[in-house]
Amino acid sequence: MAEISPDPLQEIYALFRAEGREHVERITELLLALERDDIDAGGLEELFRAAHSLKGSASTLGVDGVAEIAHAMEDVFGAVKRRQITYDQAANNDVLAAVDAISGLLEEAAPGRTEDGGAQVRAIAARVRRLLEPRSGEPPAPAQLEEGEVKKIPGAADTATGPERRVTRRGSRGDETLRLPVEKLDAVIDGFSEMWQEKFKNDEFGVRFHGAALSARAANKTLGEVLETYRQRGDREEFLRNVEKAAAALVAADRDMRAIDFDFGAAAKRFELNLAGFGAELGRLRMAPLRGLFRGFRRPVRDLALRLGKNVQLDIIGEDNELDKAIIEFIKDPLNHILRNAVDHGIEVEETRRAAGKPPAGRILISSTRVDSSLVIEVEDDGAGIDLEKVREAAVATGIVRAEAADALAPEDIARLVFEPGITTTTEVSEFGGRGVGLDVVVANVAALRGAVDVWSAPGVGTRFTIQLPLTIATARGMLVEAGGAKFIVPSSIIRRVAVVSAGDFETVEGKPVLRLEGRAVAAAYLASVLGIGEDRGFEAGTTALFLSSPSGDAALVVSAVWGEGEFLTKDLGPAGALMAYFSAAHVTGKGEVVLILNADALVRDVIRGEALLRAAAVPAAEVRKRTILVVDDSLTTRALEKNILEAAGYNVTLASDGQEALAALAAMACDLAIVDLQMPRMDGYELTRRLRASPQYRDLPVVVVTSLETDKDMARGLEAGADAYIKKSHFDQRELLSVIEQFI
Repeated sequence: MAEISPDPLQEIYALFRAEGREHVERITELLLALERDDIDAGGLEELFRAAHSLKGSASTLGVDGVAEIAHAMEDVFGAVKRRQITYDQAANNDVLAAVDAISGLLEEAAPGRTEDGGAQVRAIAARVRRLLEPRSGEPPAPAQLEEGEVKKIPGAADTATGPERRVTRRGSRGDETLRLPVEKLDAVIDGFSEMWQEKFKNDEFGVRFHGAALSARAANKTLGEVLETYRQRGDREEFLRNVEKAAAALVAADRDMRAIDFDFGAAAKRFELNLAGFGAELGRLRMAPLRGLFRGFRRPVRDLALRLGKNVQLDIIGEDNELDKAIIEFIKDPLNHILRNAVDHGIEVEETRRAAGKPPAGRILISSTRVDSSLVIEVEDDGAGIDLEKVREAAVATGIVRAEAADALAPEDIARLVFEPGITTTTEVSEFGGRGVGLDVVVANVAALRGAVDVWSAPGVGTRFTIQLPLTIATARGMLVEAGGAKFIVPSSIIRRVAVVSAGDFETVEGKPVLRLEGRAVAAAYLASVLGIGEDRGFEAGTTALFLSSPSGDAALVVSAVWGEGEFLTKDLGPAGALMAYFSAAHVTGKGEVVLILNADALVRDVIRGEALLRAAAVPAAEVRKRTILVVDDSLTTRALEKNILEAAGYNVTLASDGQEALAALAAMACDLAIVDLQMPRMDGYELTRRLRASPQYRDLPVVVVTSLETDKDMARGLEAGADAYIKKSHFDQRELLSVIEQFI
């Protein structure tokens, strides 16, 4: 038998892993339904078939560990289907532990790998098969694995530990797959066919244009010959006849070319529409229903509730709504964190609930609703709610708000303080998570998706988290505006109104500038002032204000100009995003210019807090606008983003991708300051700084290091090399960058 070459074999294993994950997800879902006594004969048959299929595909590829456990599960499911055994929560705990083991083995499955778990796998399979034996009742607690079982199987799922306190980043996508409904694929094929037909029409236009051009050249040649004949013979009548013929030929050629121009314009418009439709259909290919995401939370919620001795019911609404698959993967951890908080610190134990007149089973509802071009996900529980007084005390103790300011805060504003770093209302550290701990990371994850988070809570009633997300990260609908001499994109989903305002429209409430929206006072600020890129020039006729509404509240941003609304292709900011507190993504224009997309919820939040002040007068910008800054970074995105910020602040900018290019740039142009990354090819930032300090010409040139290398050792090396300032990317925004620059020039 011929061996399969390595590459196709890798693809086969990738498909096996993807198919295996689907079987595991469906088996888990059906097991939880079986535990709730919410499954019919068809569901039991599907459960049996899923285990059988998983066993078969694993056996075919020689993944014996998966095959052995799946075979044991198949035997148990067959007995359950035939009503030969009693299947209770204790039995379900054992089988779910076996499912976790399969998950770990699936992720490790690869060509040539012979490790299959050995004795650990046999022990797990034996535990599952013991369910086929007559047994006495057991307490319904999750299976406690013996030392050396699932824990030692690489990659085995752990559904009980708390989430890591970090911002999620998308990882390897080497074997990521996406199954497509036939109708979506048909729509893309139809769109491609229409574009191909337009291509043939464009070819026809080319032939027609070529013929008209030949006719025009022939008429022009004839006219030249007529003129030459007239000069030689002087026959006026013959000259006029020939001129008329040539003129008629030119008129005909002009008519043909006008017709071609009209038809080509219409064809270009059709092509544009087809291209837009084709792009939309391609975008739909990335969309997936929330069903898998939402149902996947049933297991961790169930397991955590059992460990805590609580009775919790998870209800789901809106699971058929679709979202970009990349967003689904990105939002999984934040939602899991919120759900764990709800189970751990929101839902009370049965005795407490009964005493409060509540049903013994706590209820958590996760739902989704389509709102225009956004999707709103809500997680609501009927538990104890957030202790607002403890939140207030924690905020004052950590210095987030002053005591007198905290006393004046409304309940909804106090609740939102749980999103601030370091705010917690618990006195004990929980392995499962604590309300307030890590919620700032949830906000960071959602903001990275151009989304927003809000919270509502009432003591004794419950808590509701609201997450607003774009449907896709491939494109963003927004309004192109100008502020401080630079262009930005404001997401359309949060724009309530666009209005032309004048100085008389502004009022002052509690010392803060406001505008009126539907009779309500709304905090206002200049966008340029908020971004720290200068001040707009007072209140002029035609000043435009964008009234924004986000989960954080309502606010108005004053801009210099509005250039229109449209659909923009987006680009992830990558590591450079750490510099951009107020930006969530970027759009690259056809000319290669980078236009930043605003994180509007963060802007609104700061405007409401009063951290962004509205000023009517411009700060004179004279000498600073003549300064030149050299930006040295090997990342194209980082160079473009820093260039955008610096030019908007009035600086001239020169770019270099490494130390050698930087030295060449300095030799050709005088610069007033250098912003230098440390990790670069050819010549890194350390060596570049040392050379600058060794040069009589550049020894006094200010060097500001902007890097993601953040250890004390890295900082010491940078300062030792001669850097004047060392900025950690994770600890500042664009305003801090500009502030540091101003200290030197």
